[in-house]
Parts: sequence; C-alpha cells; structure tokens
Amino acid sequence: MLCVVKLKRVHVRLCACRKPSVRILTLFLKKFRPRYLDNFSFSPSVGASGGVITILNSSVLDGTTIQSNAYAITVKFHNRLDNKDFHLTNIYGPSAKKMAFVTWLINLDISNFDDRLLASDFNLIRSSENRNKPGGDLGDFNDCILGLDLVEIPFNGRNFTWSNMQSDPLLVKLDWVFSSVSWNLSYRGTVVQTLARPISDHIPFVIYIDSCIPKAIFFRFENFWI
Repeated sequence: MLCVVKLKRVHVRLCACRKPSVRILTLFLKKFRPRYLDNFSFSPSVGASGGVITILNSSVLDGTTIQSNAYAITVKFHNRLDNKDFHLTNIYGPSAKKMAFVTWLINLDISNFDDRLLASDFNLIRSSENRNKPGGDLGDFNDCILGLDLVEIPFNGRNFTWSNMQSDPLLVKLDWVFSSVSWNLSYRGTVVQTLARPISDHIPFVIYIDSCIPKAIFFRFENFWI
C-alpha cells in the first residue's frame, strides 16, 4: 500500500512494507525514491506481515518519531514553509488478531495533538457497503472513531481500496484517512484522491493538504510612474 501526502510542494510518503530492514530500506531510498525524499522512519514487520515506513523531505520538513510499534508510526512534523507543526500517524492494522489492534486504537492518546492525521491500512470496515459481497465484521471500529473524536476524510475516485485479485474479486475498503477536529479547522481543503493500482492489491492514494504558505512580497517599479 502506498499513500502520498502532498502539502503544497512538500511530499511525505506512507508505505506498508513486507519484512523491511534498515539495509533494504536504505537501498530502496537510494534506487527508487525521488531525491528530495531523503529521510525515513519505519517499524519492522512481525513475521510475514506488517511493516510500515514514513518517508519525508527533510529540506522542508523536520520529522521526529514520537511513537513506533507493530501497528503504527507517529511522526511530528514541523513545516518550515509556514512554521506549523502537525502529527501524522501511519497505520497498519493486522488482518488477524484485530481485537488487539482495535483495543490499542481505542486507547490511543491524541489529547496532546492538535493537528493530526491517521491514515493507511486499518484492515477494518465501517459498514456493509464497504464490501461488494456479504460478510465482514464491523467490530468496534465505529465506536473507536467516535470515542477518539475523529473525522473521516472520504476518498475520491473509488469506493473500495483492496482486491483479492481473483476473476470474481472481493472488493473491500480497508484503507482510511481520519483527522482530528482541529485539523479540519487548520487544513479545510484536505482531499484524498485514489490512483491507479499497477501491482499491489491495495489502491494507492494521495492526500492533498491545503496549506497557507507565506509568499514573498515583491515591489515592481513601473516606468509610467515617472
């Protein structure tokens, strides 16, 4: 799964990776990432599943990892362009032992974070409409979102974000983007746009964030003033 966060000219990439290591990710950064994405924070996989990485442009963003575990990485960013701070939590919800993940999510302390996004693969659904076929367990996901006072940012372009890649596919919305109430006040123009799926069973998507970056004031002398 790949999610790209675009804050004007600033890019942050969130990825769910299989069995990442420092060596593998360093090689990945050197060979495949754009040159401006030069720093990363990651959480390794547990067995054959999980693993997340957040890659950033350190020339514009200062990033400090404040939480990292099997379910998520939370990075505090300072945007040098507008001198604002925000928190980004890159989520990976396991396909098994979902109750343990939901329990962790319910107890997530976001009281100290003002502008915050939680994004990526939650591996959970909110309603029966999140599947193209009957089945699925809603669990306590909706209660969790309500308890954390999160706001869902809808996806543009597709109703489902995962496919089992069969001839008669099962399609499910497993990827979500949620924000704090404060985020919606600071970044009202936040939009999630899905992209084409080249290989992965998950749909990549871009989070566009409208930021008020100060512009330089230029003075121009016109000849007709003389």
